[in-house]
Amino acid sequence: MDFILSKVLFLFVAPDNILLLLLLVGLLLLRRQRKRAGRALVFFVLAAWFVIGFTPAPDRALALLEDRFARPDPPPARVDGIILLGGAQDLVIGQARGEMQLNASGDRITAFLMLARRYPEARLFMSGGTGELVPGTAREALELERVWPLLGPEGRRLEHETNSRNTWDNARNSLAAIRPAPGETWLLVTSAVHMPRAIGCFRQAGWTGIHAWPTDWRARPPEETDWISVDLGGGVLTAGMERLRLAVRESVGMAAYYLMGRIPELFPAPALAAPAARKP
Repeated sequence: MDFILSKVLFLFVAPDNILLLLLLVGLLLLRRQRKRAGRALVFFVLAAWFVIGFTPAPDRALALLEDRFARPDPPPARVDGIILLGGAQDLVIGQARGEMQLNASGDRITAFLMLARRYPEARLFMSGGTGELVPGTAREALELERVWPLLGPEGRRLEHETNSRNTWDNARNSLAAIRPAPGETWLLVTSAVHMPRAIGCFRQAGWTGIHAWPTDWRARPPEETDWISVDLGGGVLTAGMERLRLAVRESVGMAAYYLMGRIPELFPAPALAAPAARKP
């Protein structure tokens, strides 16, 4: 039930939906002779769209999440296993076309493959069922397993679980399936913006020795962005909104998971914060 609620909730907090609603309210007020209030709302929406589409604000909001966890530097000399989280495939199109289809988060699979070759003795595990509101028969882990012999080192076996529908499921189901021994080192591969919530869930599920390996960055670096962009091509408005949607979705997701007790901190950090000392 919480999975369905999370999908519905985001409809009401998505920034583009909010702005569209405010614009409709503003136009309605103009028609009802509430011109001052109507003009104020319309002006606010236009100003917000300008900030989102033509300034680095969405990139900076997204970077706060993406930069929270960095890859280990230097990388571990030895790794016992590597976990890939689902979310890199379009199962609807893939099922219709009969082959695996990557979405904008396909870098997750590329990073997973590179790590598999870097650590040839490590176990490989994918946690991926389906994130579709109305699930079909396709499962991300099974789709990857079907093509893995074409991508991975010869003879390597890919382990998986196919029941997860969200990040909390990923953490619990992976822990139950893998049962890591004390002292083992595991790398977690997912999109950089998703890493804080993912690491938080794995910690809360009881996993120790898990290390972030973020990938699929979306925020443009500060040195590559102007304060006012004049590039009207390439869907600049929609690109900025998409980055802001990612930042809002993950922020709302972390807040909800924290309230539900699924992550130990509101904004998980690379090192767990020490409990605050109680005043006598």
